[in-house]
Amino acid sequence: MLMSKSVLFIKLTLLFIILSFNTSANEVGNKIFVVNPIAKPIYTTKSGTKIYPCDGYVNKKLIPIIYNELKMLANANKISPPDGKICHYKIGNLKFGSRSITTYSVDMYINKSSMMSCVFKNYCTDFRSMFFKAKNKKLHRSYMVTNVGRKMTKMMCISHSGKVVSYTKGC
Repeated sequence: MLMSKSVLFIKLTLLFIILSFNTSANEVGNKIFVVNPIAKPIYTTKSGTKIYPCDGYVNKKLIPIIYNELKMLANANKISPPDGKICHYKIGNLKFGSRSITTYSVDMYINKSSMMSCVFKNYCTDFRSMFFKAKNKKLHRSYMVTNVGRKMTKMMCISHSGKVVSYTKGC
């Protein structure tokens, strides 16, 4: 049992190191985000969500905007803001019976430990995320921050042009 825990720890540590490095891929160019990446994800969850580094897959001008807006939402609710060091771009699917919708999101974390739990254990006590959403046929950013200890989930919706659509609801 001790051996298997050690092996698991080493595997998770190596995977974390890989996840922490920025790749040199730049598939995004001048687009907002990459819908169908050519490169393989750095990690795929058991549920099939593909995880990429933000750099190269989300517009480099948008990443600090997302960080600042997540930080603002967290600070306004007196919870830990994302640390800004680790940023993942995720492509997943939400299933509704026989239908599914592809989701595109950016996740940031309050620290490395939180990232490890969110990614590898699929359990986040402190979630800091932005989802790209279409609202009235226009792109919006839907933000969500959570804190399990306080049983709190807060959301906010911002248009792509930067106008706050809602301080209290997702898009």
